[in-house]
Amino acid sequence: MIRRDYWGQLFENFAEKHITPDDNVVVDQFMYFEAKKRAKGVFSISYGGGHGLREIPEEQKQLISKMMIREDDFIEMQLKYGGQWKITDQFYLDLRDHGAFNYRFEDFREWDTLVVYERDQ
Repeated sequence: MIRRDYWGQLFENFAEKHITPDDNVVVDQFMYFEAKKRAKGVFSISYGGGHGLREIPEEQKQLISKMMIREDDFIEMQLKYGGQWKITDQFYLDLRDHGAFNYRFEDFREWDTLVVYERDQ
């Protein structure tokens, strides 16, 4: 239980540092609940338009001001939301290699860094 509290505090601190009540953000699933507490609007990386829409409406695309995602997801998210983005920070987790199965603090996370991108107006 201590590990989850520790990691939860790290996510909370990172979200608090970067998300304001005026932000509409796209986030990795691990940041979703922390972002939801702070941002005006939150979309996970898997969001596809909602309400049966295949495409994200243009007005929603334009509202997104920040992304907190893995670097590997950036190209897909840039294609999805358009615009120019700049990197403003990174969140690094010290992952541990636990042998052949590579369990990483019990949640099988495949990444060690989330990157904060801000829309470059």
